[in-house]
Amino acid sequence: MSNDALNGTGAPARLCVVRARHALAPVLVSLAVAIGPVAAHASAQTMIEPDRVELSVRGAESAADVGAMRRVILQAALHRRWRLTQDRPGVLTLEATAGDHSATVDVLYDAAGFQIKYRSSTALDYAAAGDRPVIHPRYNNWISSLSNEIRRQASGAVPQRRRADGIDAAAAAPEASAASGASL
Repeated sequence: MSNDALNGTGAPARLCVVRARHALAPVLVSLAVAIGPVAAHASAQTMIEPDRVELSVRGAESAADVGAMRRVILQAALHRRWRLTQDRPGVLTLEATAGDHSATVDVLYDAAGFQIKYRSSTALDYAAAGDRPVIHPRYNNWISSLSNEIRRQASGAVPQRRRADGIDAAAAAPEASAASGASL
């Protein structure tokens, strides 16, 4: 039989297919609208919410040197291209941006460690999903890189020390060694 054969209702088979498509179109559109938000988060993953990291800053003048931890965090942020947006005692607010994506975090710190806390984001598909929020993988990469860089900076950091006369001790060291070498 040809495509124009009758289908038992007296209508050609081709006509039945067309009618079926028209009947299904609203259902398919409704389904697409319902699935759309889920598809938008298809690349989202569970958001990393790092625990507090306890560490000491190599070369810190004392175990209570909060300034050394602050400098380490700022150096790490600069190295990873985070921008400081707010500086309060014990809390640095940082922002990372790439294209239309951005994330803002608070880095809570004291002399003994730090913790990174999510604050807000743009175009990173943040959503609270049960007890664990989800977000674009880019955010997790940024947070992991920032945390690792802070640890790296802390392990190799040497804080700036000032002599009593106000001159940076590290900057004065080459002069002192040159002067001692000249007297030999």
